[in-house]
Amino acid sequence: MSVTKPKPWKFWLAALGTIMWFILLQSLQFLNEDNYLSIKNIAFGYSMGFITAFSAFIFWDIINGGFDRLLSNDRGIFRITTCFTLIVLFLLGLLGFINGIFNSMPWQYFLSFAVAGIIVNQCLIPIINYADKK
Repeated sequence: MSVTKPKPWKFWLAALGTIMWFILLQSLQFLNEDNYLSIKNIAFGYSMGFITAFSAFIFWDIINGGFDRLLSNDRGIFRITTCFTLIVLFLLGLLGFINGIFNSMPWQYFLSFAVAGIIVNQCLIPIINYADKK
């Protein structure tokens, strides 16, 4: 499989998106205590979208034979445990998103969830694949 070099803007967007994820994840407790509702919804949606998209990518890569490349060449209980953990993370994020639809979460949550998923899938994953194949 040929992997092309990602464009520079994808690298910078992936770096900025990952830094934003770290910052927003750390600021959730502060935002929750001081009742910054709109910003809290953005931070929560972005964090959940990032985790959901990234765990789905790792899970799919393991299912398609990338376990040796990602973790180790162990085929026993470690592989099963890793796959189970990643599918649980993905399903919890997906169920949280679906729950937000039916419990009328605000639009900030959905928009930031989608933006995080796009950043992970279009910017971060191609960079990881390129660095891995290089």
